[in-house]
Amino acid sequence: MAGFAIGTGTWSIRNYTVATASNLSQGTAVCISNATGRQISEYSGGQQGLLGFTLAPSANSLPAGTIQVAVPTS
Repeated sequence: MAGFAIGTGTWSIRNYTVATASNLSQGTAVCISNATGRQISEYSGGQQGLLGFTLAPSANSLPAGTIQVAVPTS
């Protein structure tokens, strides 16, 4: 598995829509990519607002175009 894994602390699991042409792998850091706050894209490090980490590859998501993200809450 590439990327990060959930560690200790409190995490919230949320579903988000993946930005078009994004192919995210498990453990990828993501951020909000649109004004509605429901679409995500890969976090590049130079952006503000790291949201969380993907729990599965976006290519295998059901329903298509959505992905679960672990968001730290504490």
